[in-house]
Amino acid sequence: LELSQDTITVKGVKDVIDELEAVELPAKLVDLTGAAEDVQFELDITPYLPDTVVVYGESPLILVTAHVISEAEFRERIENQDNE
Repeated sequence: LELSQDTITVKGVKDVIDELEAVELPAKLVDLTGAAEDVQFELDITPYLPDTVVVYGESPLILVTAHVISEAEFRERIENQDNE
């Protein structure tokens, strides 16, 4: 997966922010069933932040791109990694 940004600016309760290292997104958000090419969608990360934390100074929307490759290409990449 490719995200339009790697970091976000947040504000909220200091103790909560101090412990926040990453925002975990459920895998079920990305459904590639039947996809034959890359899939893009916007994701609002607000529901995945702790209750006392909000995105600050920027949009909470992130563009997510799921790169889809054929099974043959996948197998070739795996074989190439094994040979390195």
